[in-house]
Amino acid sequence: MEKKLYHFELRLNRAENKMLHKNAKAAGMYCSEYLRNLIKGFVPKTVPKPDFYEVLQKLNQIVDMLPESQKITKELRTRIAELQDEFVNMDSVCSIAFDTNH
Repeated sequence: MEKKLYHFELRLNRAENKMLHKNAKAAGMYCSEYLRNLIKGFVPKTVPKPDFYEVLQKLNQIVDMLPESQKITKELRTRIAELQDEFVNMDSVCSIAFDTNH
């Protein structure tokens, strides 16, 4: 890890401070790490809910248990694959809220 040589003071109002802490926590980061990512042009993703990967694992297990031959099975495999893609895409979309109404 590169040593941090520079210190920067940032003044925030109460609402901005609350948003910073809320967004950093949602991304599973410290505020300083969150801000460094923003500076680099990356908006951190929210951390998926704890059961996210468990659901994906169960869907994969269902797909693995299905026989290949039947038409309904093929349709079900296709739909499960679509659901898996939707879950993965939800994970990759940034849903950090920048609420400026406060």
